[in-house]
Amino acid sequence: YQPSFDKYPLNLFQNITTPIRPTDVIFQWHIPKAAGTTMKELLTKCFHLSRAENRWIPQSLEFRDHILNIDTAHIASIAHAKEFGLVQMDLLDVITSSYLHEGAALLTEEHKGRLFTVMRHPVDAAISMFFYLGNAHWESDYKEIF
Repeated sequence: YQPSFDKYPLNLFQNITTPIRPTDVIFQWHIPKAAGTTMKELLTKCFHLSRAENRWIPQSLEFRDHILNIDTAHIASIAHAKEFGLVQMDLLDVITSSYLHEGAALLTEEHKGRLFTVMRHPVDAAISMFFYLGNAHWESDYKEIF
């Protein structure tokens, strides 16, 4: 993997002043511990927007509750979704990823992105991460001493 602004151009995001087109895709840049998971649930459950998330194995084009079973949370999976032509299929309203540049590679000239994110004060995020890792036994960084 080589990061590259040429390979992952941010010019595939629409300017906020550009009129919204029906082919535009909402892109949520998910910053960990900054209400990103809550925002994903709001977009799906309250606004009834479809999004991709790997919920069960193996990945598939199966929808359940407005969620397409494709992973956009990891770099290798984003590359797979691009090869798959995920955005061109017109199945999704929202793409969520912590990888802004790599996720931008999913977009096309016809399916440009509308980027947004939710931020949190860094001290609040660090405190939240501390307590999360003290309870999240499934995480590789879990420490029982917390």
